[in-house]
Amino acid sequence: MMHHSTTNNPESGPTSPIPAPRCCGAAQGAIEIHRVSIAYGDRTVLRDVSLVVPPRTVTAIVGPSGCGKSSLLASINRMTDLIDGCRVDGEISCCGSRIRDSEIDLRDLRRRAGLVFQRPTPFPLSIAENLALPIREHGLADRREMQDCIRRALTDVGLWEEVEDRLHAPARTLSGGQQQRLCIARALVLQPDVLLLDEPCSGLDPISTEKIEALVRSLADRISIVIVTHNLPQARRIADRTAFFWVEEGCGVLVEEGETQQIFESPRHPLTAAYVSGRAG
Repeated sequence: MMHHSTTNNPESGPTSPIPAPRCCGAAQGAIEIHRVSIAYGDRTVLRDVSLVVPPRTVTAIVGPSGCGKSSLLASINRMTDLIDGCRVDGEISCCGSRIRDSEIDLRDLRRRAGLVFQRPTPFPLSIAENLALPIREHGLADRREMQDCIRRALTDVGLWEEVEDRLHAPARTLSGGQQQRLCIARALVLQPDVLLLDEPCSGLDPISTEKIEALVRSLADRISIVIVTHNLPQARRIADRTAFFWVEEGCGVLVEEGETQQIFESPRHPLTAAYVSGRAG
């Protein structure tokens, strides 16, 4: 439960309380976040966030820069462990496991909850080897099965017909949009339960953006997807649920979350209304 506090209403000027957001009523989510705070050294970037991501849905995380959206995403599969001075307090469960438990297998956690970054990060290898390498590292398929796994993942992201005749070409010869879809395929080839996307369309052209949005929707009946985006029309197009974050007293807080249509058409909090209408942020 968030502490009640005050934040300036960007439209009217008076302060208004940020209530504890209502989480969805699912008995168990693919991701369950309970009173999570994140700090880098002495600087808190996210405070007291509780959120449930239901299975097989697309959840968008929106809000202005600096409100901790990417930090929250990276904490779900403990990529924050790799950042010096980062501290995560609170509880997170992902795919039925409490991620801070001492016996958690981090490699398996990151297989089950794949993270794709804002900028495409293909390995300096061939297109095929970008997918073969993680398969081998996780022991998910033998040599005979590997080609089928690679083809299936590339087909899932709509790349197979574009690259089938140049699988051994360097991945970095692909366009930016193709590289980003390859990175998504690299996560999908490990058969994750959750896909975490950190502004995957940032800097991409409209056609590439449309392909990734269609990909996200096509995957939603199989896995849970959490996408951080600054693009509000994109969140409205592809997300089943939306969580709105804001900066209060220098750190991020969750103001409101719910079904995307409700967040955009009948938000409960004036900050949400101001943000989705373009009057704030």
